[in-house]
Amino acid sequence: MLLALDTETTGVPLWSYPDPTSRAQLRAWPRLVSVAWQVVTKNGKISPEECIAKPEGYVIPDSASKIHGITQKRAMSVGKPMEKILDTLLAVIKSDTSGTVVIAAYNCEFDYGVLVAECTRMGHALGDYLQKVEWQCIMRLVKQVGNHKKHLNLKSAVQIYAPNYYNSGFHTASGDVTAMVTLMLALAKVVKNGQR
Repeated sequence: MLLALDTETTGVPLWSYPDPTSRAQLRAWPRLVSVAWQVVTKNGKISPEECIAKPEGYVIPDSASKIHGITQKRAMSVGKPMEKILDTLLAVIKSDTSGTVVIAAYNCEFDYGVLVAECTRMGHALGDYLQKVEWQCIMRLVKQVGNHKKHLNLKSAVQIYAPNYYNSGFHTASGDVTAMVTLMLALAKVVKNGQR
């Protein structure tokens, strides 16, 4: 199973990157605001699933809301309990029948850390699964395939490798997952055609 995943949060880690399994370093991680994932197929036609977290015990700063559009009020109104979101994602991973789970994220260290930190806070079993599966960083892949001198943000990478793709939802978890899957399919064609 190839699972594309993205998170939106209350901010950024206090440093790059705290240990998300260490209770002593959990305060350095931002809190989860939303997470989206999509099982990637050859044609990429499965829509992503997105969950907004109910911010119980933390506040979504206005500065973060301006980026992803999820306010404290909205999250309290439509958000799901964190445990339910982690349960759902665990069920998706456990549903794999291929024997191999690979999670692709644009900046995988960030998304991995945010999710594992939430699991550590709750003592949730998903944390163990996230530590055992393979993670692929699409941001690093873009740099490698394109021989770029620096890492590109997702929007810039999509503009280069999938210029006909339009997405008004950058910086939303589901919008970023959709853009990332489009980018992954475009990168696969570049590599297949030897256009590196």
